[in-house]
Amino acid sequence: MLETVFTMFAKDGKFKNLFKSQECFCMPHYHYLVQMSEAKMAKNDRAEFIKAMDTIMQEYIQSSTAM
Repeated sequence: MLETVFTMFAKDGKFKNLFKSQECFCMPHYHYLVQMSEAKMAKNDRAEFIKAMDTIMQEYIQSSTAM
């Protein structure tokens, strides 16, 4: 299933936009996706994937602490 996420992120613009619009990821899934992406994604795709996930998590944490 995770390979599908990695493939779709790399090849499907609509999926990539949907992925980037997520509110947050639970920490276990965040960690697992980051870890697995190293073996399953091309270097350039992985860099964008990690940046997207980090941005999502940073924005979520900032919005949670602003309350």
